[in-house]
Amino acid sequence: MIIRTSRPLFALALGFAVALAPVSTGQVIDQIAATVDTEVILLSDLYREAGPAIRELKESAASQEEFDRAAQQLLDDTLVQAVESKILIRQAQLSGIEVTDDQVEQNLEATRKDLQLESDQAFIDYVAQYGETLGDYRDQLEKRLMAVTMARRKMNSFEQEIAVSEPEVVQYYEDNKDTYQRKERIRVRQIMLRVDKDNATERAAAKARLESLREELDAGADFAELAKAHSQAPGAEDGGIVPGWQERGSLVPEIEAAVFDLPAGTVSAVVESEFGVHVMKVEGREEAGQASIDEVRVEIGPLLRQREAQKRYEKWMADLRKSSKVRVFI
Repeated sequence: MIIRTSRPLFALALGFAVALAPVSTGQVIDQIAATVDTEVILLSDLYREAGPAIRELKESAASQEEFDRAAQQLLDDTLVQAVESKILIRQAQLSGIEVTDDQVEQNLEATRKDLQLESDQAFIDYVAQYGETLGDYRDQLEKRLMAVTMARRKMNSFEQEIAVSEPEVVQYYEDNKDTYQRKERIRVRQIMLRVDKDNATERAAAKARLESLREELDAGADFAELAKAHSQAPGAEDGGIVPGWQERGSLVPEIEAAVFDLPAGTVSAVVESEFGVHVMKVEGREEAGQASIDEVRVEIGPLLRQREAQKRYEKWMADLRKSSKVRVFI
């Protein structure tokens, strides 16, 4: 269970800079925010997680009241996450989950880039403002990765336990038909030659080459085979296919204007874009309308499994919170 023993969090949000400021001895004033059994969550732990977002709130809030309300919610959420993280770490240890040094280092580097810190020393200085060393930060990151791994593993195990029946799929489809209104869309292949947009001579040569290939297509050549042999676009090895269905607005404007209204099976004229020159083929098209249940069944099944798995995960976590002695001091 969770026992709250003191005042709302937002009052502390306003005083974070003071509460964590170095004193004359070089130490950092800190406070216990909560405990989970014998595990401690410090105020500085919450500030490290929520501090950047709080600073953004301070800059964007229209009033002090709005800032206080948003900071309260943010810090409440951060505290809940910190408590759940402690519980997940304990479960990970019981399950024998381990995190490798390579995983820690990769995440450390990603964090440094996200913070836009240019050097290792800048990162050391960043963690030092919370009274920590880089070694402390690595240890915390390792535990965080353990918690994330445990959560994912539990969610995956719940998903694997769930069987979605055909009546459930049909009922969800009927209840959410508006979600499955299909827009007009096409599937396309392309043969593309990369050319600098400012090089007129190379562009003229590339266009002439594609005009020649288009003549081969008119004479019965296979588009996919020519794409494999000549295209310089991603997907050339798969016959020039552009992955997925393309709705209006998803293609480069010049290409969309040239191909979107063509019938299925039609090859476009040579088209120029900033990336090069193209010949496109409309492989298939679907008009706007209601997607059938057969078309969306592959989406609905995983969605229903994920929703049910989330419910089971939340119950599992709630049970663990109840069996843990959680005390909140702020």
